[in-house]
Amino acid sequence: MTTECLFFLVILVYMLVNVWTDTRYLKTKNEWHLLIGGFFFVVGAINDLILLLLIAIVITVFLGVMLSKVPHTTLGAGDTKMLMVVAMYFQNLNPSINPLILVLIIICVYIVLSFIQLSLFRVVSFFLKRDISFFSYRTEGEKVITPEALPILITVMLISQL
Repeated sequence: MTTECLFFLVILVYMLVNVWTDTRYLKTKNEWHLLIGGFFFVVGAINDLILLLLIAIVITVFLGVMLSKVPHTTLGAGDTKMLMVVAMYFQNLNPSINPLILVLIIICVYIVLSFIQLSLFRVVSFFLKRDISFFSYRTEGEKVITPEALPILITVMLISQL
């Protein structure tokens, strides 16, 4: 088993657990982010990538905080932590990529997928002419509440194919 396969299995299990907990309870566990993020940080430290990982983390936190302040978005602190872990994963896989460009690609793909998810729920709610409630997905009038772990998982899958 190659290192890339091991990394992919770790991030896949991490993301699937996050999708499950985010979809069911609209919460993710801090310990889980710390454990997997710490794993990727230690691997990066062994490979002399600390500076690149720190830059990726800082940029992700900055953009995550900015995105959480945008009206009609549901990006929370746990989602920003997931994006940080994803950024460390991709930085470990591709250390030659500039962390700013890497994080911008991750965030842009995530924004598009999140927009599609929100739009689908708005359209379904409009045509049903009532509010929708499915696990932690719900609409309340004009407000749409969706867990963001699924768009982040799809982001990982799409970028992994590049």
